[in-house]
Amino acid sequence: KEPWYENAFIYLESLAVSNIRLIQRTSRTIRLVVDSAGKDKLQSGTIDHISKVLVLLTYSAFGAGDGAPPFDLVLRVTGQSRIMAAVTKSSKDASAQDKVFEKSVHAYGLYLYTPLDHELVNTIRSGFPDVDKLCEAVKEFQASAESRRLKDAWQDAWRTYHDTLQDNTDEIVAAMRQA
Repeated sequence: KEPWYENAFIYLESLAVSNIRLIQRTSRTIRLVVDSAGKDKLQSGTIDHISKVLVLLTYSAFGAGDGAPPFDLVLRVTGQSRIMAAVTKSSKDASAQDKVFEKSVHAYGLYLYTPLDHELVNTIRSGFPDVDKLCEAVKEFQASAESRRLKDAWQDAWRTYHDTLQDNTDEIVAAMRQA
């Protein structure tokens, strides 16, 4: 009956999370954040985003024993610091396991760049949300939904170009024009 349940299930399934304790912890965290932000005021896109972010962050923070990527690696790969990390640490220095983790995090398709994302990271770190900051971040997130949709479309088009060796010029040009 929760508005985030189906999305969370899909994201947990995409990460192959089967540990019931991790699933329950993820569920409690999402419920806490959604209830703290005011479930009735949240748009469906916001609920989906919260679910997607918290599934990955909870899994990485508490699922090391189940093969989850380390929390710091997830933050590095999904956050703004990924550019600086690429400059300061070449991929040749990364272990084979880190490369596998990075690939799986990239495949999840998440970039943490909004104030809401930062509040969700802080929620995982501290164990509870700062309700005032969370509500403000949600308000800003919902106000900038269209701008973010266009930015995400552009990033998807860029990934289509950057992450493939296929001859898909028409697809790339069409995606970039649409974005």
